[in-house]
Amino acid sequence: MASNLRVDTILPSTGTSLGIGTASGTTTVTGTLNAASATITGNLGVGGVLTYEDVTNVDSVGVITARSGINVSNDIKSADDDFFVYSYKGGSNGQVRSGIQFDSTNQRMEFYTATNERLRIETNGNITAYAGNIIIGTAGKGIDYSAQTASGIAGVTVTSEIFVHYEQGTFTPFLSAASSAPSVSYGAERGGRYTRIGNMVFYSLGLQINSYSGGSGAAYIGGFPYIGAGNPGWDGAHVFRDTAAIGLNSRTNTVGGWIGDTAVAGYPVFYIQSMSNTNNFAAAAVSANSMTTGRLTLHGQYHIG
Repeated sequence: MASNLRVDTILPSTGTSLGIGTASGTTTVTGTLNAASATITGNLGVGGVLTYEDVTNVDSVGVITARSGINVSNDIKSADDDFFVYSYKGGSNGQVRSGIQFDSTNQRMEFYTATNERLRIETNGNITAYAGNIIIGTAGKGIDYSAQTASGIAGVTVTSEIFVHYEQGTFTPFLSAASSAPSVSYGAERGGRYTRIGNMVFYSLGLQINSYSGGSGAAYIGGFPYIGAGNPGWDGAHVFRDTAAIGLNSRTNTVGGWIGDTAVAGYPVFYIQSMSNTNNFAAAAVSANSMTTGRLTLHGQYHIG
């Protein structure tokens, strides 16, 4: 028959320790247990929610919810070969939504978003991106190659070892002149392609001139994507393949040119030059009145000013 003992306070007869029950028995508290402190030498099982503060070790079978964050003053360690740190908000408990897997078996780190692996750092330091692009978010920043062995030749000055630019696209070339613009009509062939790598531009273009009249001054091709370094003769290399629209005898004239270091009417331009003096091999600008109908194709590379 069960019996009840109703008291306000239970105190030990001697000392400060109070024993309830037997070593192998169970003490059941049906209400709320309030204690300033407690020492449990065995295991503590909690069927509901355990709220605790300033603990040293936590061994949890389920999920630990920290209301104000987790502060770790030393290492986070796991005995498991695969240790996950992840967020499953928006998914079910245990479903990897976004997080990091520390794979000790293969000695690597794997980064996940939306349940998919996006980035991996291998044990040898190699980094593999599985989806998306690597985006440099600040202009002027890029990939730093300063750990490499740069040129040490006397007279060589290394000005940069950071790869900061890559770009490719198309442009629309046009034929004009420095003093006054000619009247020009084009055929179906009219376009240009370019690739910029660092401070170098590589390009090719084609123009079919159906009609041409007027114009004065130095002839040029406009519409390039960038201005040049402004040093005729060594800003780059430019090669004509078709020169029918330049009214010069290709047997006695070598045709070339250079990219100007300033824009003309908002466009970077290529000044057409020819070399006709076989005594000093000097290059001279091709005049607008030398231009005619026909095809122009040009390709080359130049340094950006």
